[in-house]
Amino acid sequence: ASLRKIDESAENTKIQQGVVLNEILLSAIGSFVELRYDNHGKPWLPNPDQGFSLSHSKDFLAIILSENHPPGIDTESRRPTLEKIVPRLLHDSERAFLENCSDRQMALQFIWGAKEAVYKSWGKRGLNFSNDMVLEPFQTSGSDVLKCHLKKDGLHWIYTLQAIAFPGNYLVFTTSVADQNAM
Repeated sequence: ASLRKIDESAENTKIQQGVVLNEILLSAIGSFVELRYDNHGKPWLPNPDQGFSLSHSKDFLAIILSENHPPGIDTESRRPTLEKIVPRLLHDSERAFLENCSDRQMALQFIWGAKEAVYKSWGKRGLNFSNDMVLEPFQTSGSDVLKCHLKKDGLHWIYTLQAIAFPGNYLVFTTSVADQNAM
């Protein structure tokens, strides 16, 4: 995973994101690669052996490459407004966890980031964030390992994610996925 700070002025953001993205991909892959988008709007690289995910917040751009699983990544600026979407975002077990959490804002940011990262890894529309994806309780130390269960259409996967808080921003990305259907 790679994260770079960019100038957040509106006129520079898109241009800088493209430049920084090309710079990161060039250093990671060793050559220029044209980013493409599938029918679901998910960005992908033409290399079939290299999974890719992208995220940006106001002033950060993050990418992740993986040869082991379709990766997902999310970076977010601190968003107190996440409280407004709790009813649509959280499963009942996550609400209970959040009520007893020592750092509610960080936990909520991590839950949102984890669900966004899993959604990007899944790569298809139609996931219900409160019912299809459920996170196990976790610590809120600022650098945490999370587990998210994705259950859809009678199937079950367990995603492992890394969550990191840094001043004013949060980063969450998938590190592995286990197919519980194959066990």
